[in-house]
Amino acid sequence: MKPFLLSWLALLCLLFLDYPSFAQAGVDPMPPNSGAVPIDGGVLGLLAAGALYGAKKLNEKRKSNT
Repeated sequence: MKPFLLSWLALLCLLFLDYPSFAQAGVDPMPPNSGAVPIDGGVLGLLAAGALYGAKKLNEKRKSNT
């Protein structure tokens, strides 16, 4: 199982290693000194996942104490 997992991991690393080379140069949509940092759905999704994981752990701990 371990060689199978390592071969898949190596394949994924090689596939995504050249991913940045496909990026196209473009115009920067924000001025250089704007200071604004967008918080999009990715960060909000991570916060929601963390909150759900914490609630699950608290529920498990509460059940194990009773």
